[in-house]
Amino acid sequence: APQQGVVDNLNIREGFYVQPDTMLMSIGDLSEVWVEAEVFERQAPLVEEGARVTMQLGYLPGKTWQGRGDYIHPVLDEQTRTLKIRLRFPNEGLELRPNMFAQVSIFSESGAPALIVPRASIIRTGTMDRVVLDLGEGRFKAVMVLLGLVSGEQAEILAGVDEGDRVVISAQFLLDSESSKSADFERMSD
Repeated sequence: APQQGVVDNLNIREGFYVQPDTMLMSIGDLSEVWVEAEVFERQAPLVEEGARVTMQLGYLPGKTWQGRGDYIHPVLDEQTRTLKIRLRFPNEGLELRPNMFAQVSIFSESGAPALIVPRASIIRTGTMDRVVLDLGEGRFKAVMVLLGLVSGEQAEILAGVDEGDRVVISAQFLLDSESSKSADFERMSD
């Protein structure tokens, strides 16, 4: 006969039976939290361990947390094409809790000079990227460019324009469309 407190064919006579997948309790120190962030593949080379990061949460508008990059996962997610990064933030007021969503900014310490134009000045097509140059005296020219990092409201130009070139940042689509029509008419007249 089964003794008291012993499991008999998985029926509990008395007491509490713990399965291997039963969580009894979760103990964690929330004075510092880890945040898992994902960055796009094209931004991965800019991220470094120890980088300065800031974070904002939707439920506390206007409040910003300061932290540091802690660990960069070695493998890119093949479905989302993103790289996971672990960030650390102090949590003195215990306002940060597990499973919250946040918006983070990771600051790159890249010291290499770069040629930057406003993102609005880029005309992107399926096969090429262009900008419209202001040649002066009402003349404009669309030129093909090779883009580097595009982030926020700025785009890095690797080739196609030089420092000091005047790039059109407003109504460039209309200028580009007009130059395309003019080129088509010239080809028809030849």
